[in-house]
Amino acid sequence: MSANNELPAVSLDFGPSLESLVELARRLVRSRRASLMLPGRDTAEELHVAAASGLPADIASSARVRLGDPVSGIVAQTRRPLLVNERGRPVGRGLSAAPRPTRPARRPSYRTGSFISVPVPVLGMGYGVLNVADPVRRRGFGRDDLESLQSFAGHIAHELAFVHGQHSDAGLRWRVIQAQEEERRRIARELHDEAGHALAAAIFHIDLEKVKLPNEAGPAQEALHEARETLMQCTAMLHDIAFALRPRILDDLGLRAALRSLASRARASSGLEVTLTIAGEERPLPEVLELALFRVVQEALTNVLKHARASAASVLLRYESTRLVLVVADNGVGLRQPAAADGASALARPSLGLGGLRERVVMLGGTLEVGAASPGGTQLTVTLPLDLDGTPTNC
Repeated sequence: MSANNELPAVSLDFGPSLESLVELARRLVRSRRASLMLPGRDTAEELHVAAASGLPADIASSARVRLGDPVSGIVAQTRRPLLVNERGRPVGRGLSAAPRPTRPARRPSYRTGSFISVPVPVLGMGYGVLNVADPVRRRGFGRDDLESLQSFAGHIAHELAFVHGQHSDAGLRWRVIQAQEEERRRIARELHDEAGHALAAAIFHIDLEKVKLPNEAGPAQEALHEARETLMQCTAMLHDIAFALRPRILDDLGLRAALRSLASRARASSGLEVTLTIAGEERPLPEVLELALFRVVQEALTNVLKHARASAASVLLRYESTRLVLVVADNGVGLRQPAAADGASALARPSLGLGGLRERVVMLGGTLEVGAASPGGTQLTVTLPLDLDGTPTNC
């Protein structure tokens, strides 16, 4: 599995409707050939022709392109469209040129001088590519053709999503999770880069003005000092919010460093004694796994701080040959709260955050269980199956 948030490729029968859509795409931009390439049934790292119009049958049946290879593989990997006319120059602002595809050895092929390739998102399968080639018009393809084809690719994506949803709604739920994480990443980056830099500049200007004030300007000095302290508090809160949304340390330094940061932040904010233990032989994990484990620990520690009335908590991540085991435990009041004023005992309200985490873990083929810890408190256990190479077994 690649280190991204995509679910693995699934084998779906899209039926004859794709042939009609590709034919419409060919006519839309008045081209002689069109094809739709989708991730392979055996591996998401390779594209194959799922539907074609005007393409020789031997080409359509045998064409294979790996991600990163020209041209469809590059478009699928970068998710950026490409328009090239006969002279080999890209047309349209924001488009990048790519090498002309080479003729595969011992595989039938044909040459084309002008083409448009646009990415097509496919639920649970990454990205496919819609290609049109050999325009009827002498002037070649234009920017309007590219825009029309991009819009039509969205229609094809909806068709693919509908078929995928008929087979399983897990892909849709996963895409929602993926979209949420991407939005968290974007907002966290903007908070850090834009708002954070603005606050730092304001603090710097206050320091400059304080230097200019005479010593006898006591009230003004005090006012600037209070304003500076307020901005410092805002900066700290901003960093906490950005970390909760999407910690850069997870992307830059990995899971161990991110979990250490979570533990230290819990200690600093509440005095909760948090111990982190990582056992077994550590090995690189896909981003989707690292992010899931981070979110579980983040939500578990948040619940401990809010509800458990605990003085200590422990986080254990154990690498085993065929699975990952994560255990978060505390010494708090446990699942059952003390008796209420009327003598009735009240169970702790279930966490909506843990419900979302359970769904994410299940989609990765794992389990999430919450129970009583020994001798007291609450214990959360997550188990995720792995292949021998460290990837999720269902990926």
